[in-house]
Amino acid sequence: MKNDKSEIVKQQLAERFIHCLDEKQAEWSKNWRTVGGACNGISNRKYSGLNRFLLTFYSQEEKYEGNRFFTFNQIKDKGYHLENAKGKGIPIIYPMFNYFKDGATDYSDRKLVGVSKKSEMIRSGEATESNFKWAYASVKYVFSEDLVKEIEKDPQQHIYSNDEKFEFLKGFMKETGVELYQSKINVRCYYDINKHRIVLPPDNHFFNKESLLSTLAHEIAHSTSKGLEREVTGEFGSEEYAKEELRAEIASAYICAELGIDTSINENNNVAYIQSWSTAIKDNYKYLEDAVKDADKICNFVMEKGEFHQNKSINRQMKSRDISESKNSLEKEHDRDL
Repeated sequence: MKNDKSEIVKQQLAERFIHCLDEKQAEWSKNWRTVGGACNGISNRKYSGLNRFLLTFYSQEEKYEGNRFFTFNQIKDKGYHLENAKGKGIPIIYPMFNYFKDGATDYSDRKLVGVSKKSEMIRSGEATESNFKWAYASVKYVFSEDLVKEIEKDPQQHIYSNDEKFEFLKGFMKETGVELYQSKINVRCYYDINKHRIVLPPDNHFFNKESLLSTLAHEIAHSTSKGLEREVTGEFGSEEYAKEELRAEIASAYICAELGIDTSINENNNVAYIQSWSTAIKDNYKYLEDAVKDADKICNFVMEKGEFHQNKSINRQMKSRDISESKNSLEKEHDRDL
């Protein structure tokens, strides 16, 4: 049986999101600036799924700048204090699972574990996915680091330059075989699924580099349909097409948050689609939940492939440097022998 509290949180999120769409229209996703993606302030574990959207969306609504979140007990244990935080706790959904040892079926033998413990057990090889069964979802509240008096800026947070952001996105495209084509006569931005190609206008068409990057992130989100085997056969104007646009919008907001891309000038949003999203979510709030789940997969795929290419480049540079140093050392040794 599903936990009523978690369903209420989802319903409330859908209602606030609808209000945001209806009120802000094409500006609904501007200023999603949670650099590095929302994470737990103690463990640095990134939030995922619906919780990622909850924290990103509520942070945008409250204009928070930090990406770390703490429970009240974590703040208390650290000796920190909240400031102007009344009513500012953000609900997150915390899944609980029944763990059964291999062969066990009796509920008296089960062990109740949270999602973090489950992931840890699977990573260590202590258990597999088949050892777990869904139990229930609890709701906990977390607070942004912006509301904690003693918190200093995270020293581990890497701030990407615009060139690094562009290189990261290009790295993803290289790893997945996506071509980037900028046409001098084109003013449209789109992903050509048949050619696995992203088409953009020239750089000078965009207001600034950040605008180009956020647009590219949106089209990259569409391009993952091939790698993630997501069907995107809906025709322009259809419900399926609109849903794919919503997936890509949320995913690109995540990607931009991870890389620190400023979305204050967002040229992608189409008011007609936004209205269709609002109507669909009003009819069934799970429409938003499904799009968020897909967006989470998209962002994780992009970050994984981008980081893989980034690490390959670093390894190549290190190897090249080692070869160069070895060559210089050998030449010096030969000079001594002359």
